Amino acid sequence: MEERILSLRKLLDLSQKEFASKISITQAALSQIESGKTTLSISTVYNLLKAFDIRPDWLLFGHGEIFSHQKIEIARGTPPNGSLGNERHLISFVDKSAEAGYPKNCADDTFINALGVYRIPGYDEGNFRMFNIHGDSMTPSLHEGEIVITQAVDKLDNLHDNRLCVIVTKDGIVAKRVYQDKRRMLLLKSDNPKYKSYKIAYKDVIEIWEIKGKISSEFLRANNQSYNETDNSIASRLEELEKTVAILKASMQTDDHASAGGQNSYYEKETN
Repeated sequence: MEERILSLRKLLDLSQKEFASKISITQAALSQIESGKTTLSISTVYNLLKAFDIRPDWLLFGHGEIFSHQKIEIARGTPPNGSLGNERHLISFVDKSAEAGYPKNCADDTFINALGVYRIPGYDEGNFRMFNIHGDSMTPSLHEGEIVITQAVDKLDNLHDNRLCVIVTKDGIVAKRVYQDKRRMLLLKSDNPKYKSYKIAYKDVIEIWEIKGKISSEFLRANNQSYNETDNSIASRLEELEKTVAILKASMQTDDHASAGGQNSYYEKETN
């Protein structure tokens, strides 16, 4: 069981002191447990299950999923012996239910640990997070309902202009194209020209995450729209072409008739 305790603490990215505090024991006691020198008391097992919403089967025997409500998807890949291995390379997802509370609680380990997490191929090294996209202010780059994969920007001074970012302020979470301002301001621009740009001060930024990728089904709708537009365009052009051909035919028939009439008159004159 001590291996699972150690694996769980590392998964949650907690120090011994932080982890011990959450389950109401001392750091020294936790160190003894993790090293296998002592076993967990019934009260400590209860505190573990309650503090992190752990499934008893996993904690006691290493079987099944780790968390009771599947808020962390890594449980499905947990080996029978309880070793988490590379499962720590997971990305927390700020879903719709967590968005309202995120600006206020994004520094709260308990809040962050309660978020669902997912493994995304290619995003194994770094501090990543996923957010929902709402509205159409960033079309055509980002669309309503897409999920963006972002990487933490540790220093605003290191942020390059014209990058797509998710910006967290006390007022909420927005996705914008970011530009630096010499007066320690950020200019936030929408890709949709219907929306005006605006500035915010560095001091008002709680977090900023640079968008590195997205999960989308928009290409399906875009392709259908593109196909319909192309199809309609072709039909329209064919109709115009048919009209043009009809006009040309009518014109040619008129010219032929006039030409034929002129030739008869000429020959008649010659004959006479």
